[in-house]
Amino acid sequence: MTQAHGMRLDAGDATGANSPPPFDLHSGSQFARHVMKPRPIAKVPAEWSFLINSMPKSGTLWVAAMLAAALPEGAQARVSFAHTYDGLAELAAPEVRCVVLVRDLRDIVVSWFNETQRNDLRAGYDAPRFPGIEAFYFEHLLGLLRASPRFGHGDFEPWLDLVSARAFPILRFEDLLVDPKKGLAKMMTFWKVTIPAKTISKIAQAHCFKAMARAKGGGGIPVERWISEGHLHRGQSGAWRNDMPERVEQDVSTRFASYQERLGYA
Repeated sequence: MTQAHGMRLDAGDATGANSPPPFDLHSGSQFARHVMKPRPIAKVPAEWSFLINSMPKSGTLWVAAMLAAALPEGAQARVSFAHTYDGLAELAAPEVRCVVLVRDLRDIVVSWFNETQRNDLRAGYDAPRFPGIEAFYFEHLLGLLRASPRFGHGDFEPWLDLVSARAFPILRFEDLLVDPKKGLAKMMTFWKVTIPAKTISKIAQAHCFKAMARAKGGGGIPVERWISEGHLHRGQSGAWRNDMPERVEQDVSTRFASYQERLGYA
């Protein structure tokens, strides 16, 4: 499977919002997925591919590194990622094993701003284009989210409906920080893949956030290169409380209330 990042889905309804691909929760393939017997990690079927579908800045690189350590060598090459609506076409395929990553939008804004600052300097700007989070949010990020089909024009509720209706494991970034072992075990449970508890513990310990700087990549996601380029930052939850201007916090909490409330961030 090719990496889904950058794929556009332009189909939409009369309102311009993305229309997810049709699927039948009670189709034969969906039913078979749930009743098949668990299989050991070493015998992952060759036709399976693994998709990390996420909100940006929600741990994509982190989970990719854990999957690269957990999956057998041949399967590592079948790991790819997509942000929110980018992955809808691939989610319809029965051979895809998907994990969904989410995070408090207020922390996403702060993390996205910090990465933009670093990228601006790396790209040769004399100074970052946006001097602070308020300018970054109102002059760029809000427009990017609302104008882009990739982000559902700022409406994340249909995306959450689709991935939860398909019973994909949803991992909160904040929970991964507390217990990466539990997150990895949840993925494998949902995918009906058996992996020894000791192996899960070993992988989680090697991929706690402080150890991620030494993580190695696998498959379609260049973990080592991205870490060296600064994609891995502080690994904190709640940083918005110290960094985010009140005006931005109020707008995020009001404008994206359904996402925040549904995932327990309100």
